Amino acid sequence: MPMFPRLALGLLACLGASAALGAAPGTAPGSPYVHITGADEIPLMETGEVTPLRLFIFLHDDVVNPPVSPADDPFMFHAALGDDGRPPDTLIKTIHDGYIGWWLDELQQMLPGQPIRVTYLTDMPGLTDIRHGHDETLADWSFALRRFAEVYGLPWMASYRNKFILLVPENVGFLSAGKAYREGAEAVASLTGPWNIVAHEVGHLLGATHEDAETRATDWWWCQTTMTAIPVPFLNSCYAYSAANRRRIQDYYHLGPALPRAQGQVAGPVVD
Repeated sequence: MPMFPRLALGLLACLGASAALGAAPGTAPGSPYVHITGADEIPLMETGEVTPLRLFIFLHDDVVNPPVSPADDPFMFHAALGDDGRPPDTLIKTIHDGYIGWWLDELQQMLPGQPIRVTYLTDMPGLTDIRHGHDETLADWSFALRRFAEVYGLPWMASYRNKFILLVPENVGFLSAGKAYREGAEAVASLTGPWNIVAHEVGHLLGATHEDAETRATDWWWCQTTMTAIPVPFLNSCYAYSAANRRRIQDYYHLGPALPRAQGQVAGPVVD
C-alpha cells in the first residue's frame, strides 16, 4: 500500500502512532481467535479435519526494543522489554487491538464457523532482526523464512492457509507501508501505516485486489474499503473488504490459490 510523505499526510502517520496511546478501532482484548506464543512453544501442531487459517505475526526487534526513544521519533512504537526478555503483553494487545481485532471480526463474517488462529512471535534471531526499511525488505523476509522455517519448526509451505507477516517500525520502501506476494505466504507491514495496513497486505495473500476496492457512502461521510491502493486522507476507512474482495477471499480459503502452480509459480507478483 503506497504511503504519502509524512509531512503531507501527518494524519495517516498519526493513525499508526495513536495505537501506542490506546486509541484504536479494534475489539476488546481477549479475542478467542488469538494465540500468543513464545519461541519455546513452537512448533504448534493442529489436529482435526479442518486446516485453520493461520496468521503468524512476527514483531521485529526494533518494534519491541526500538533503537530511538519516542522523544526522537513520536511515530515509533516503543515498549521496554520485560525481565524475561519478551515484550510486555500490553504491546501485543495494543497492536492486536489496533490492527488485528477488527479484521478478525471481518473474517468471521466472511468465513463463519471456520477456524482462525493468530500467533505473535518475537525474539527469533535470523527472522525478527533482519535489515528493514528498504525496497527489498519483503524479498529478505521471504528468504529468511525459507532459511529458518525448519530451524524454528514453522509450518512454512505446509498449507496455503499459513501466512507469515513481519511488522516493522518504518516504511518498507519508498512511500510504501507494506508489501506482499499476491496469493503467497509472506508479507511485511509497517506500524507507521494506517490501522488497516495488516488487513490490506494479508488481503493480498488471500487473493484480494486493489481493483476490487471501492468507495462507499455512509450516513455522514464516505469511506474506502480495505484494499484501496492509495488512501485519500480526508476519507475514512470502512474497516471492511468490498463485496468483490470478500468473494475472492472466500474462494481462496475454500478452493486454494488461483495462480498456476503447475507452472512452478508459488506466488504472484509483489504488490503494495
